[in-house]
Amino acid sequence: MDVRTVAVIGAGTMGAGIAQVCAQTGWETRLYDPFSLEGLENGVDSIHGFWDKGIARGKTTEQQKSEWSANLSSYEDLVEAVAGADLVIEAVPEGHGSQAGNLPPTRGDGTDSCCACDQYLRPAN
Repeated sequence: MDVRTVAVIGAGTMGAGIAQVCAQTGWETRLYDPFSLEGLENGVDSIHGFWDKGIARGKTTEQQKSEWSANLSSYEDLVEAVAGADLVIEAVPEGHGSQAGNLPPTRGDGTDSCCACDQYLRPAN
């Protein structure tokens, strides 16, 4: 499977981390939070904050941050976030997810469907 576009559902700690790695990989990365716009903004801010810390430590360049930032977009609408995605990753706590199998259609163009990773996150005991 050739991945070019990834939608990450959930902008908390895990979702933001997944989105960060996807953007750094060079994939078009769409971040969506099902709970609130504030949660989405916090997720994006944490990603940029991580990159800024990397710059301060000399591990990351401004050029890299610029390239990675160009790969990252935030979405307020789930249908728009997953439309045309090659990979959809759900990073939402158990009981709050999209209920596996209920993700909106990702493709309306007749191409192969995407891969959806929607196993619920379970708290460690």
